[in-house]
Amino acid sequence: MDELSLKVSIVVCNIFVLLPTVFFILPYNLAVVDISEKLPKEFVNRIKNQLWSDADQYLEALAEHPPVSVRVNSHRSTAEVAGNTIQNLAKVPWHNSGFYLPVRPVFTIDPLFQAGCYYVQEASSMFLSKIWKQIVGTLNADATILDLCAAPGGKSTLLLEEIPSTMLLVSNEVIRTRVSTLAANITKWGKTNAVVTSNDPRDFKKLTQFFDVIVVDAPCSGEGMFRKDKKAVAEWSEENVVICSARQQRIVADILPSLKPGGYLIYCTCTFAPQENRENLQNFVNAHELRSVEINLDFDSDIVVEQGNDIFSYHFYPHKIKGEGFFIACLQLTNAKVEDQSQRGFKFEFLHKKQHSIVDKWVQNPANLDFVIWKDVITGIPKHFLHRIAVLSTYLFIVKKGIEIGKIMGDDLIPSHELAVSEIVNSSIQVCEFTKEEAFIYLKKGEVSAFSSITALANGWALVQFHANNLGWAKKIGHRTNNYLPKEIRILKDF
Repeated sequence: MDELSLKVSIVVCNIFVLLPTVFFILPYNLAVVDISEKLPKEFVNRIKNQLWSDADQYLEALAEHPPVSVRVNSHRSTAEVAGNTIQNLAKVPWHNSGFYLPVRPVFTIDPLFQAGCYYVQEASSMFLSKIWKQIVGTLNADATILDLCAAPGGKSTLLLEEIPSTMLLVSNEVIRTRVSTLAANITKWGKTNAVVTSNDPRDFKKLTQFFDVIVVDAPCSGEGMFRKDKKAVAEWSEENVVICSARQQRIVADILPSLKPGGYLIYCTCTFAPQENRENLQNFVNAHELRSVEINLDFDSDIVVEQGNDIFSYHFYPHKIKGEGFFIACLQLTNAKVEDQSQRGFKFEFLHKKQHSIVDKWVQNPANLDFVIWKDVITGIPKHFLHRIAVLSTYLFIVKKGIEIGKIMGDDLIPSHELAVSEIVNSSIQVCEFTKEEAFIYLKKGEVSAFSSITALANGWALVQFHANNLGWAKKIGHRTNNYLPKEIRILKDF
């Protein structure tokens, strides 16, 4: 080969070596231009006035790929998340169980995700934990907490991590199409101290001074979600910001009668609009007997703390912290007037005594539970929550309360999926530990009869496990084993 041909060959080879890099980087660079061009001019102008010298950094951050974060369920058994060893992951500074993942995997095909071992949650919103830890010492041991706008369940599952078993969490979602997802995520957490409702905030006025803490993750203009959700950019307008601000004021006014004197209102949004954030806080304080609570930051971060007029608020900007846009503040109700709190309770249908012998063997510490018939299914409710849940059932539309145990058929119980993944399922029930591949087939509601872990079982019901975490039920009958995973929660994706 002559010298000219050699040089041409080298150039061509270098082009082909560089092509993958060029085509990998090019879409990202184009995305930077596209995002900048598609942002509403009114929004950009306001941000430049709002953030001053930081505005360009903020706008550049919107073109970056959003970080992926998860929160590990300390009540489950896991040392990994989506194939990543937890001890090797970077931690979220403001939450001990929050971690960043290097890339975003397909979570739904991970059996540990399906078992409720972790929740995929935006890092900024985990700051709720810091507020909770500061105020919990002022609450009674049997406090009742309301997560008003709860779907899909991130803040509710975080609270279930934090609150003791003596406290009751009510997770509410007004949009009925989102309630099933909320209930499914609460079910994965397996706790007995949770109720799921679907009501408008004004429905809670009947529950006078019922809650010790109310979390309002208010519907907003969604500016903090711009880089994750193109739809949020398309739907943004100055008019929508005004509409959202008015809606948020209505929500808070509707829900405050159900807050106890001295109780806490935690208000948050995923937007940067002052009308929905700081200005609304001022509106709340002016219109109601509320005072702002300062939150102690015992860690290094670039969370923007804004203080003025005795109001403290906490802003999460994507160019300053590793997370999405978020705003949060804590207010305390200073009204000391205690009103009549006597509320009539729903009359439950209790399990017949002769049926207890069938049910008791399925449950840990059955003496701590009241078994009621609800929607033709046996439900276990901790005795110390029964009155409160009876009151809630009188005034609200209840989707889930306590733990669904199952149905009695003859002398046997057909156990519910909720029982399998709950903290009260009897540990003496036989189990079969699946490999990852077997667990995936089970979660697709596939055939499991031939698995070696199944063939060694005795006839009857068994808990299917992966890494010692319950996934659901299987029942062996001779050489056949039936997969009892509910079809509505089966995995639809391929591995």
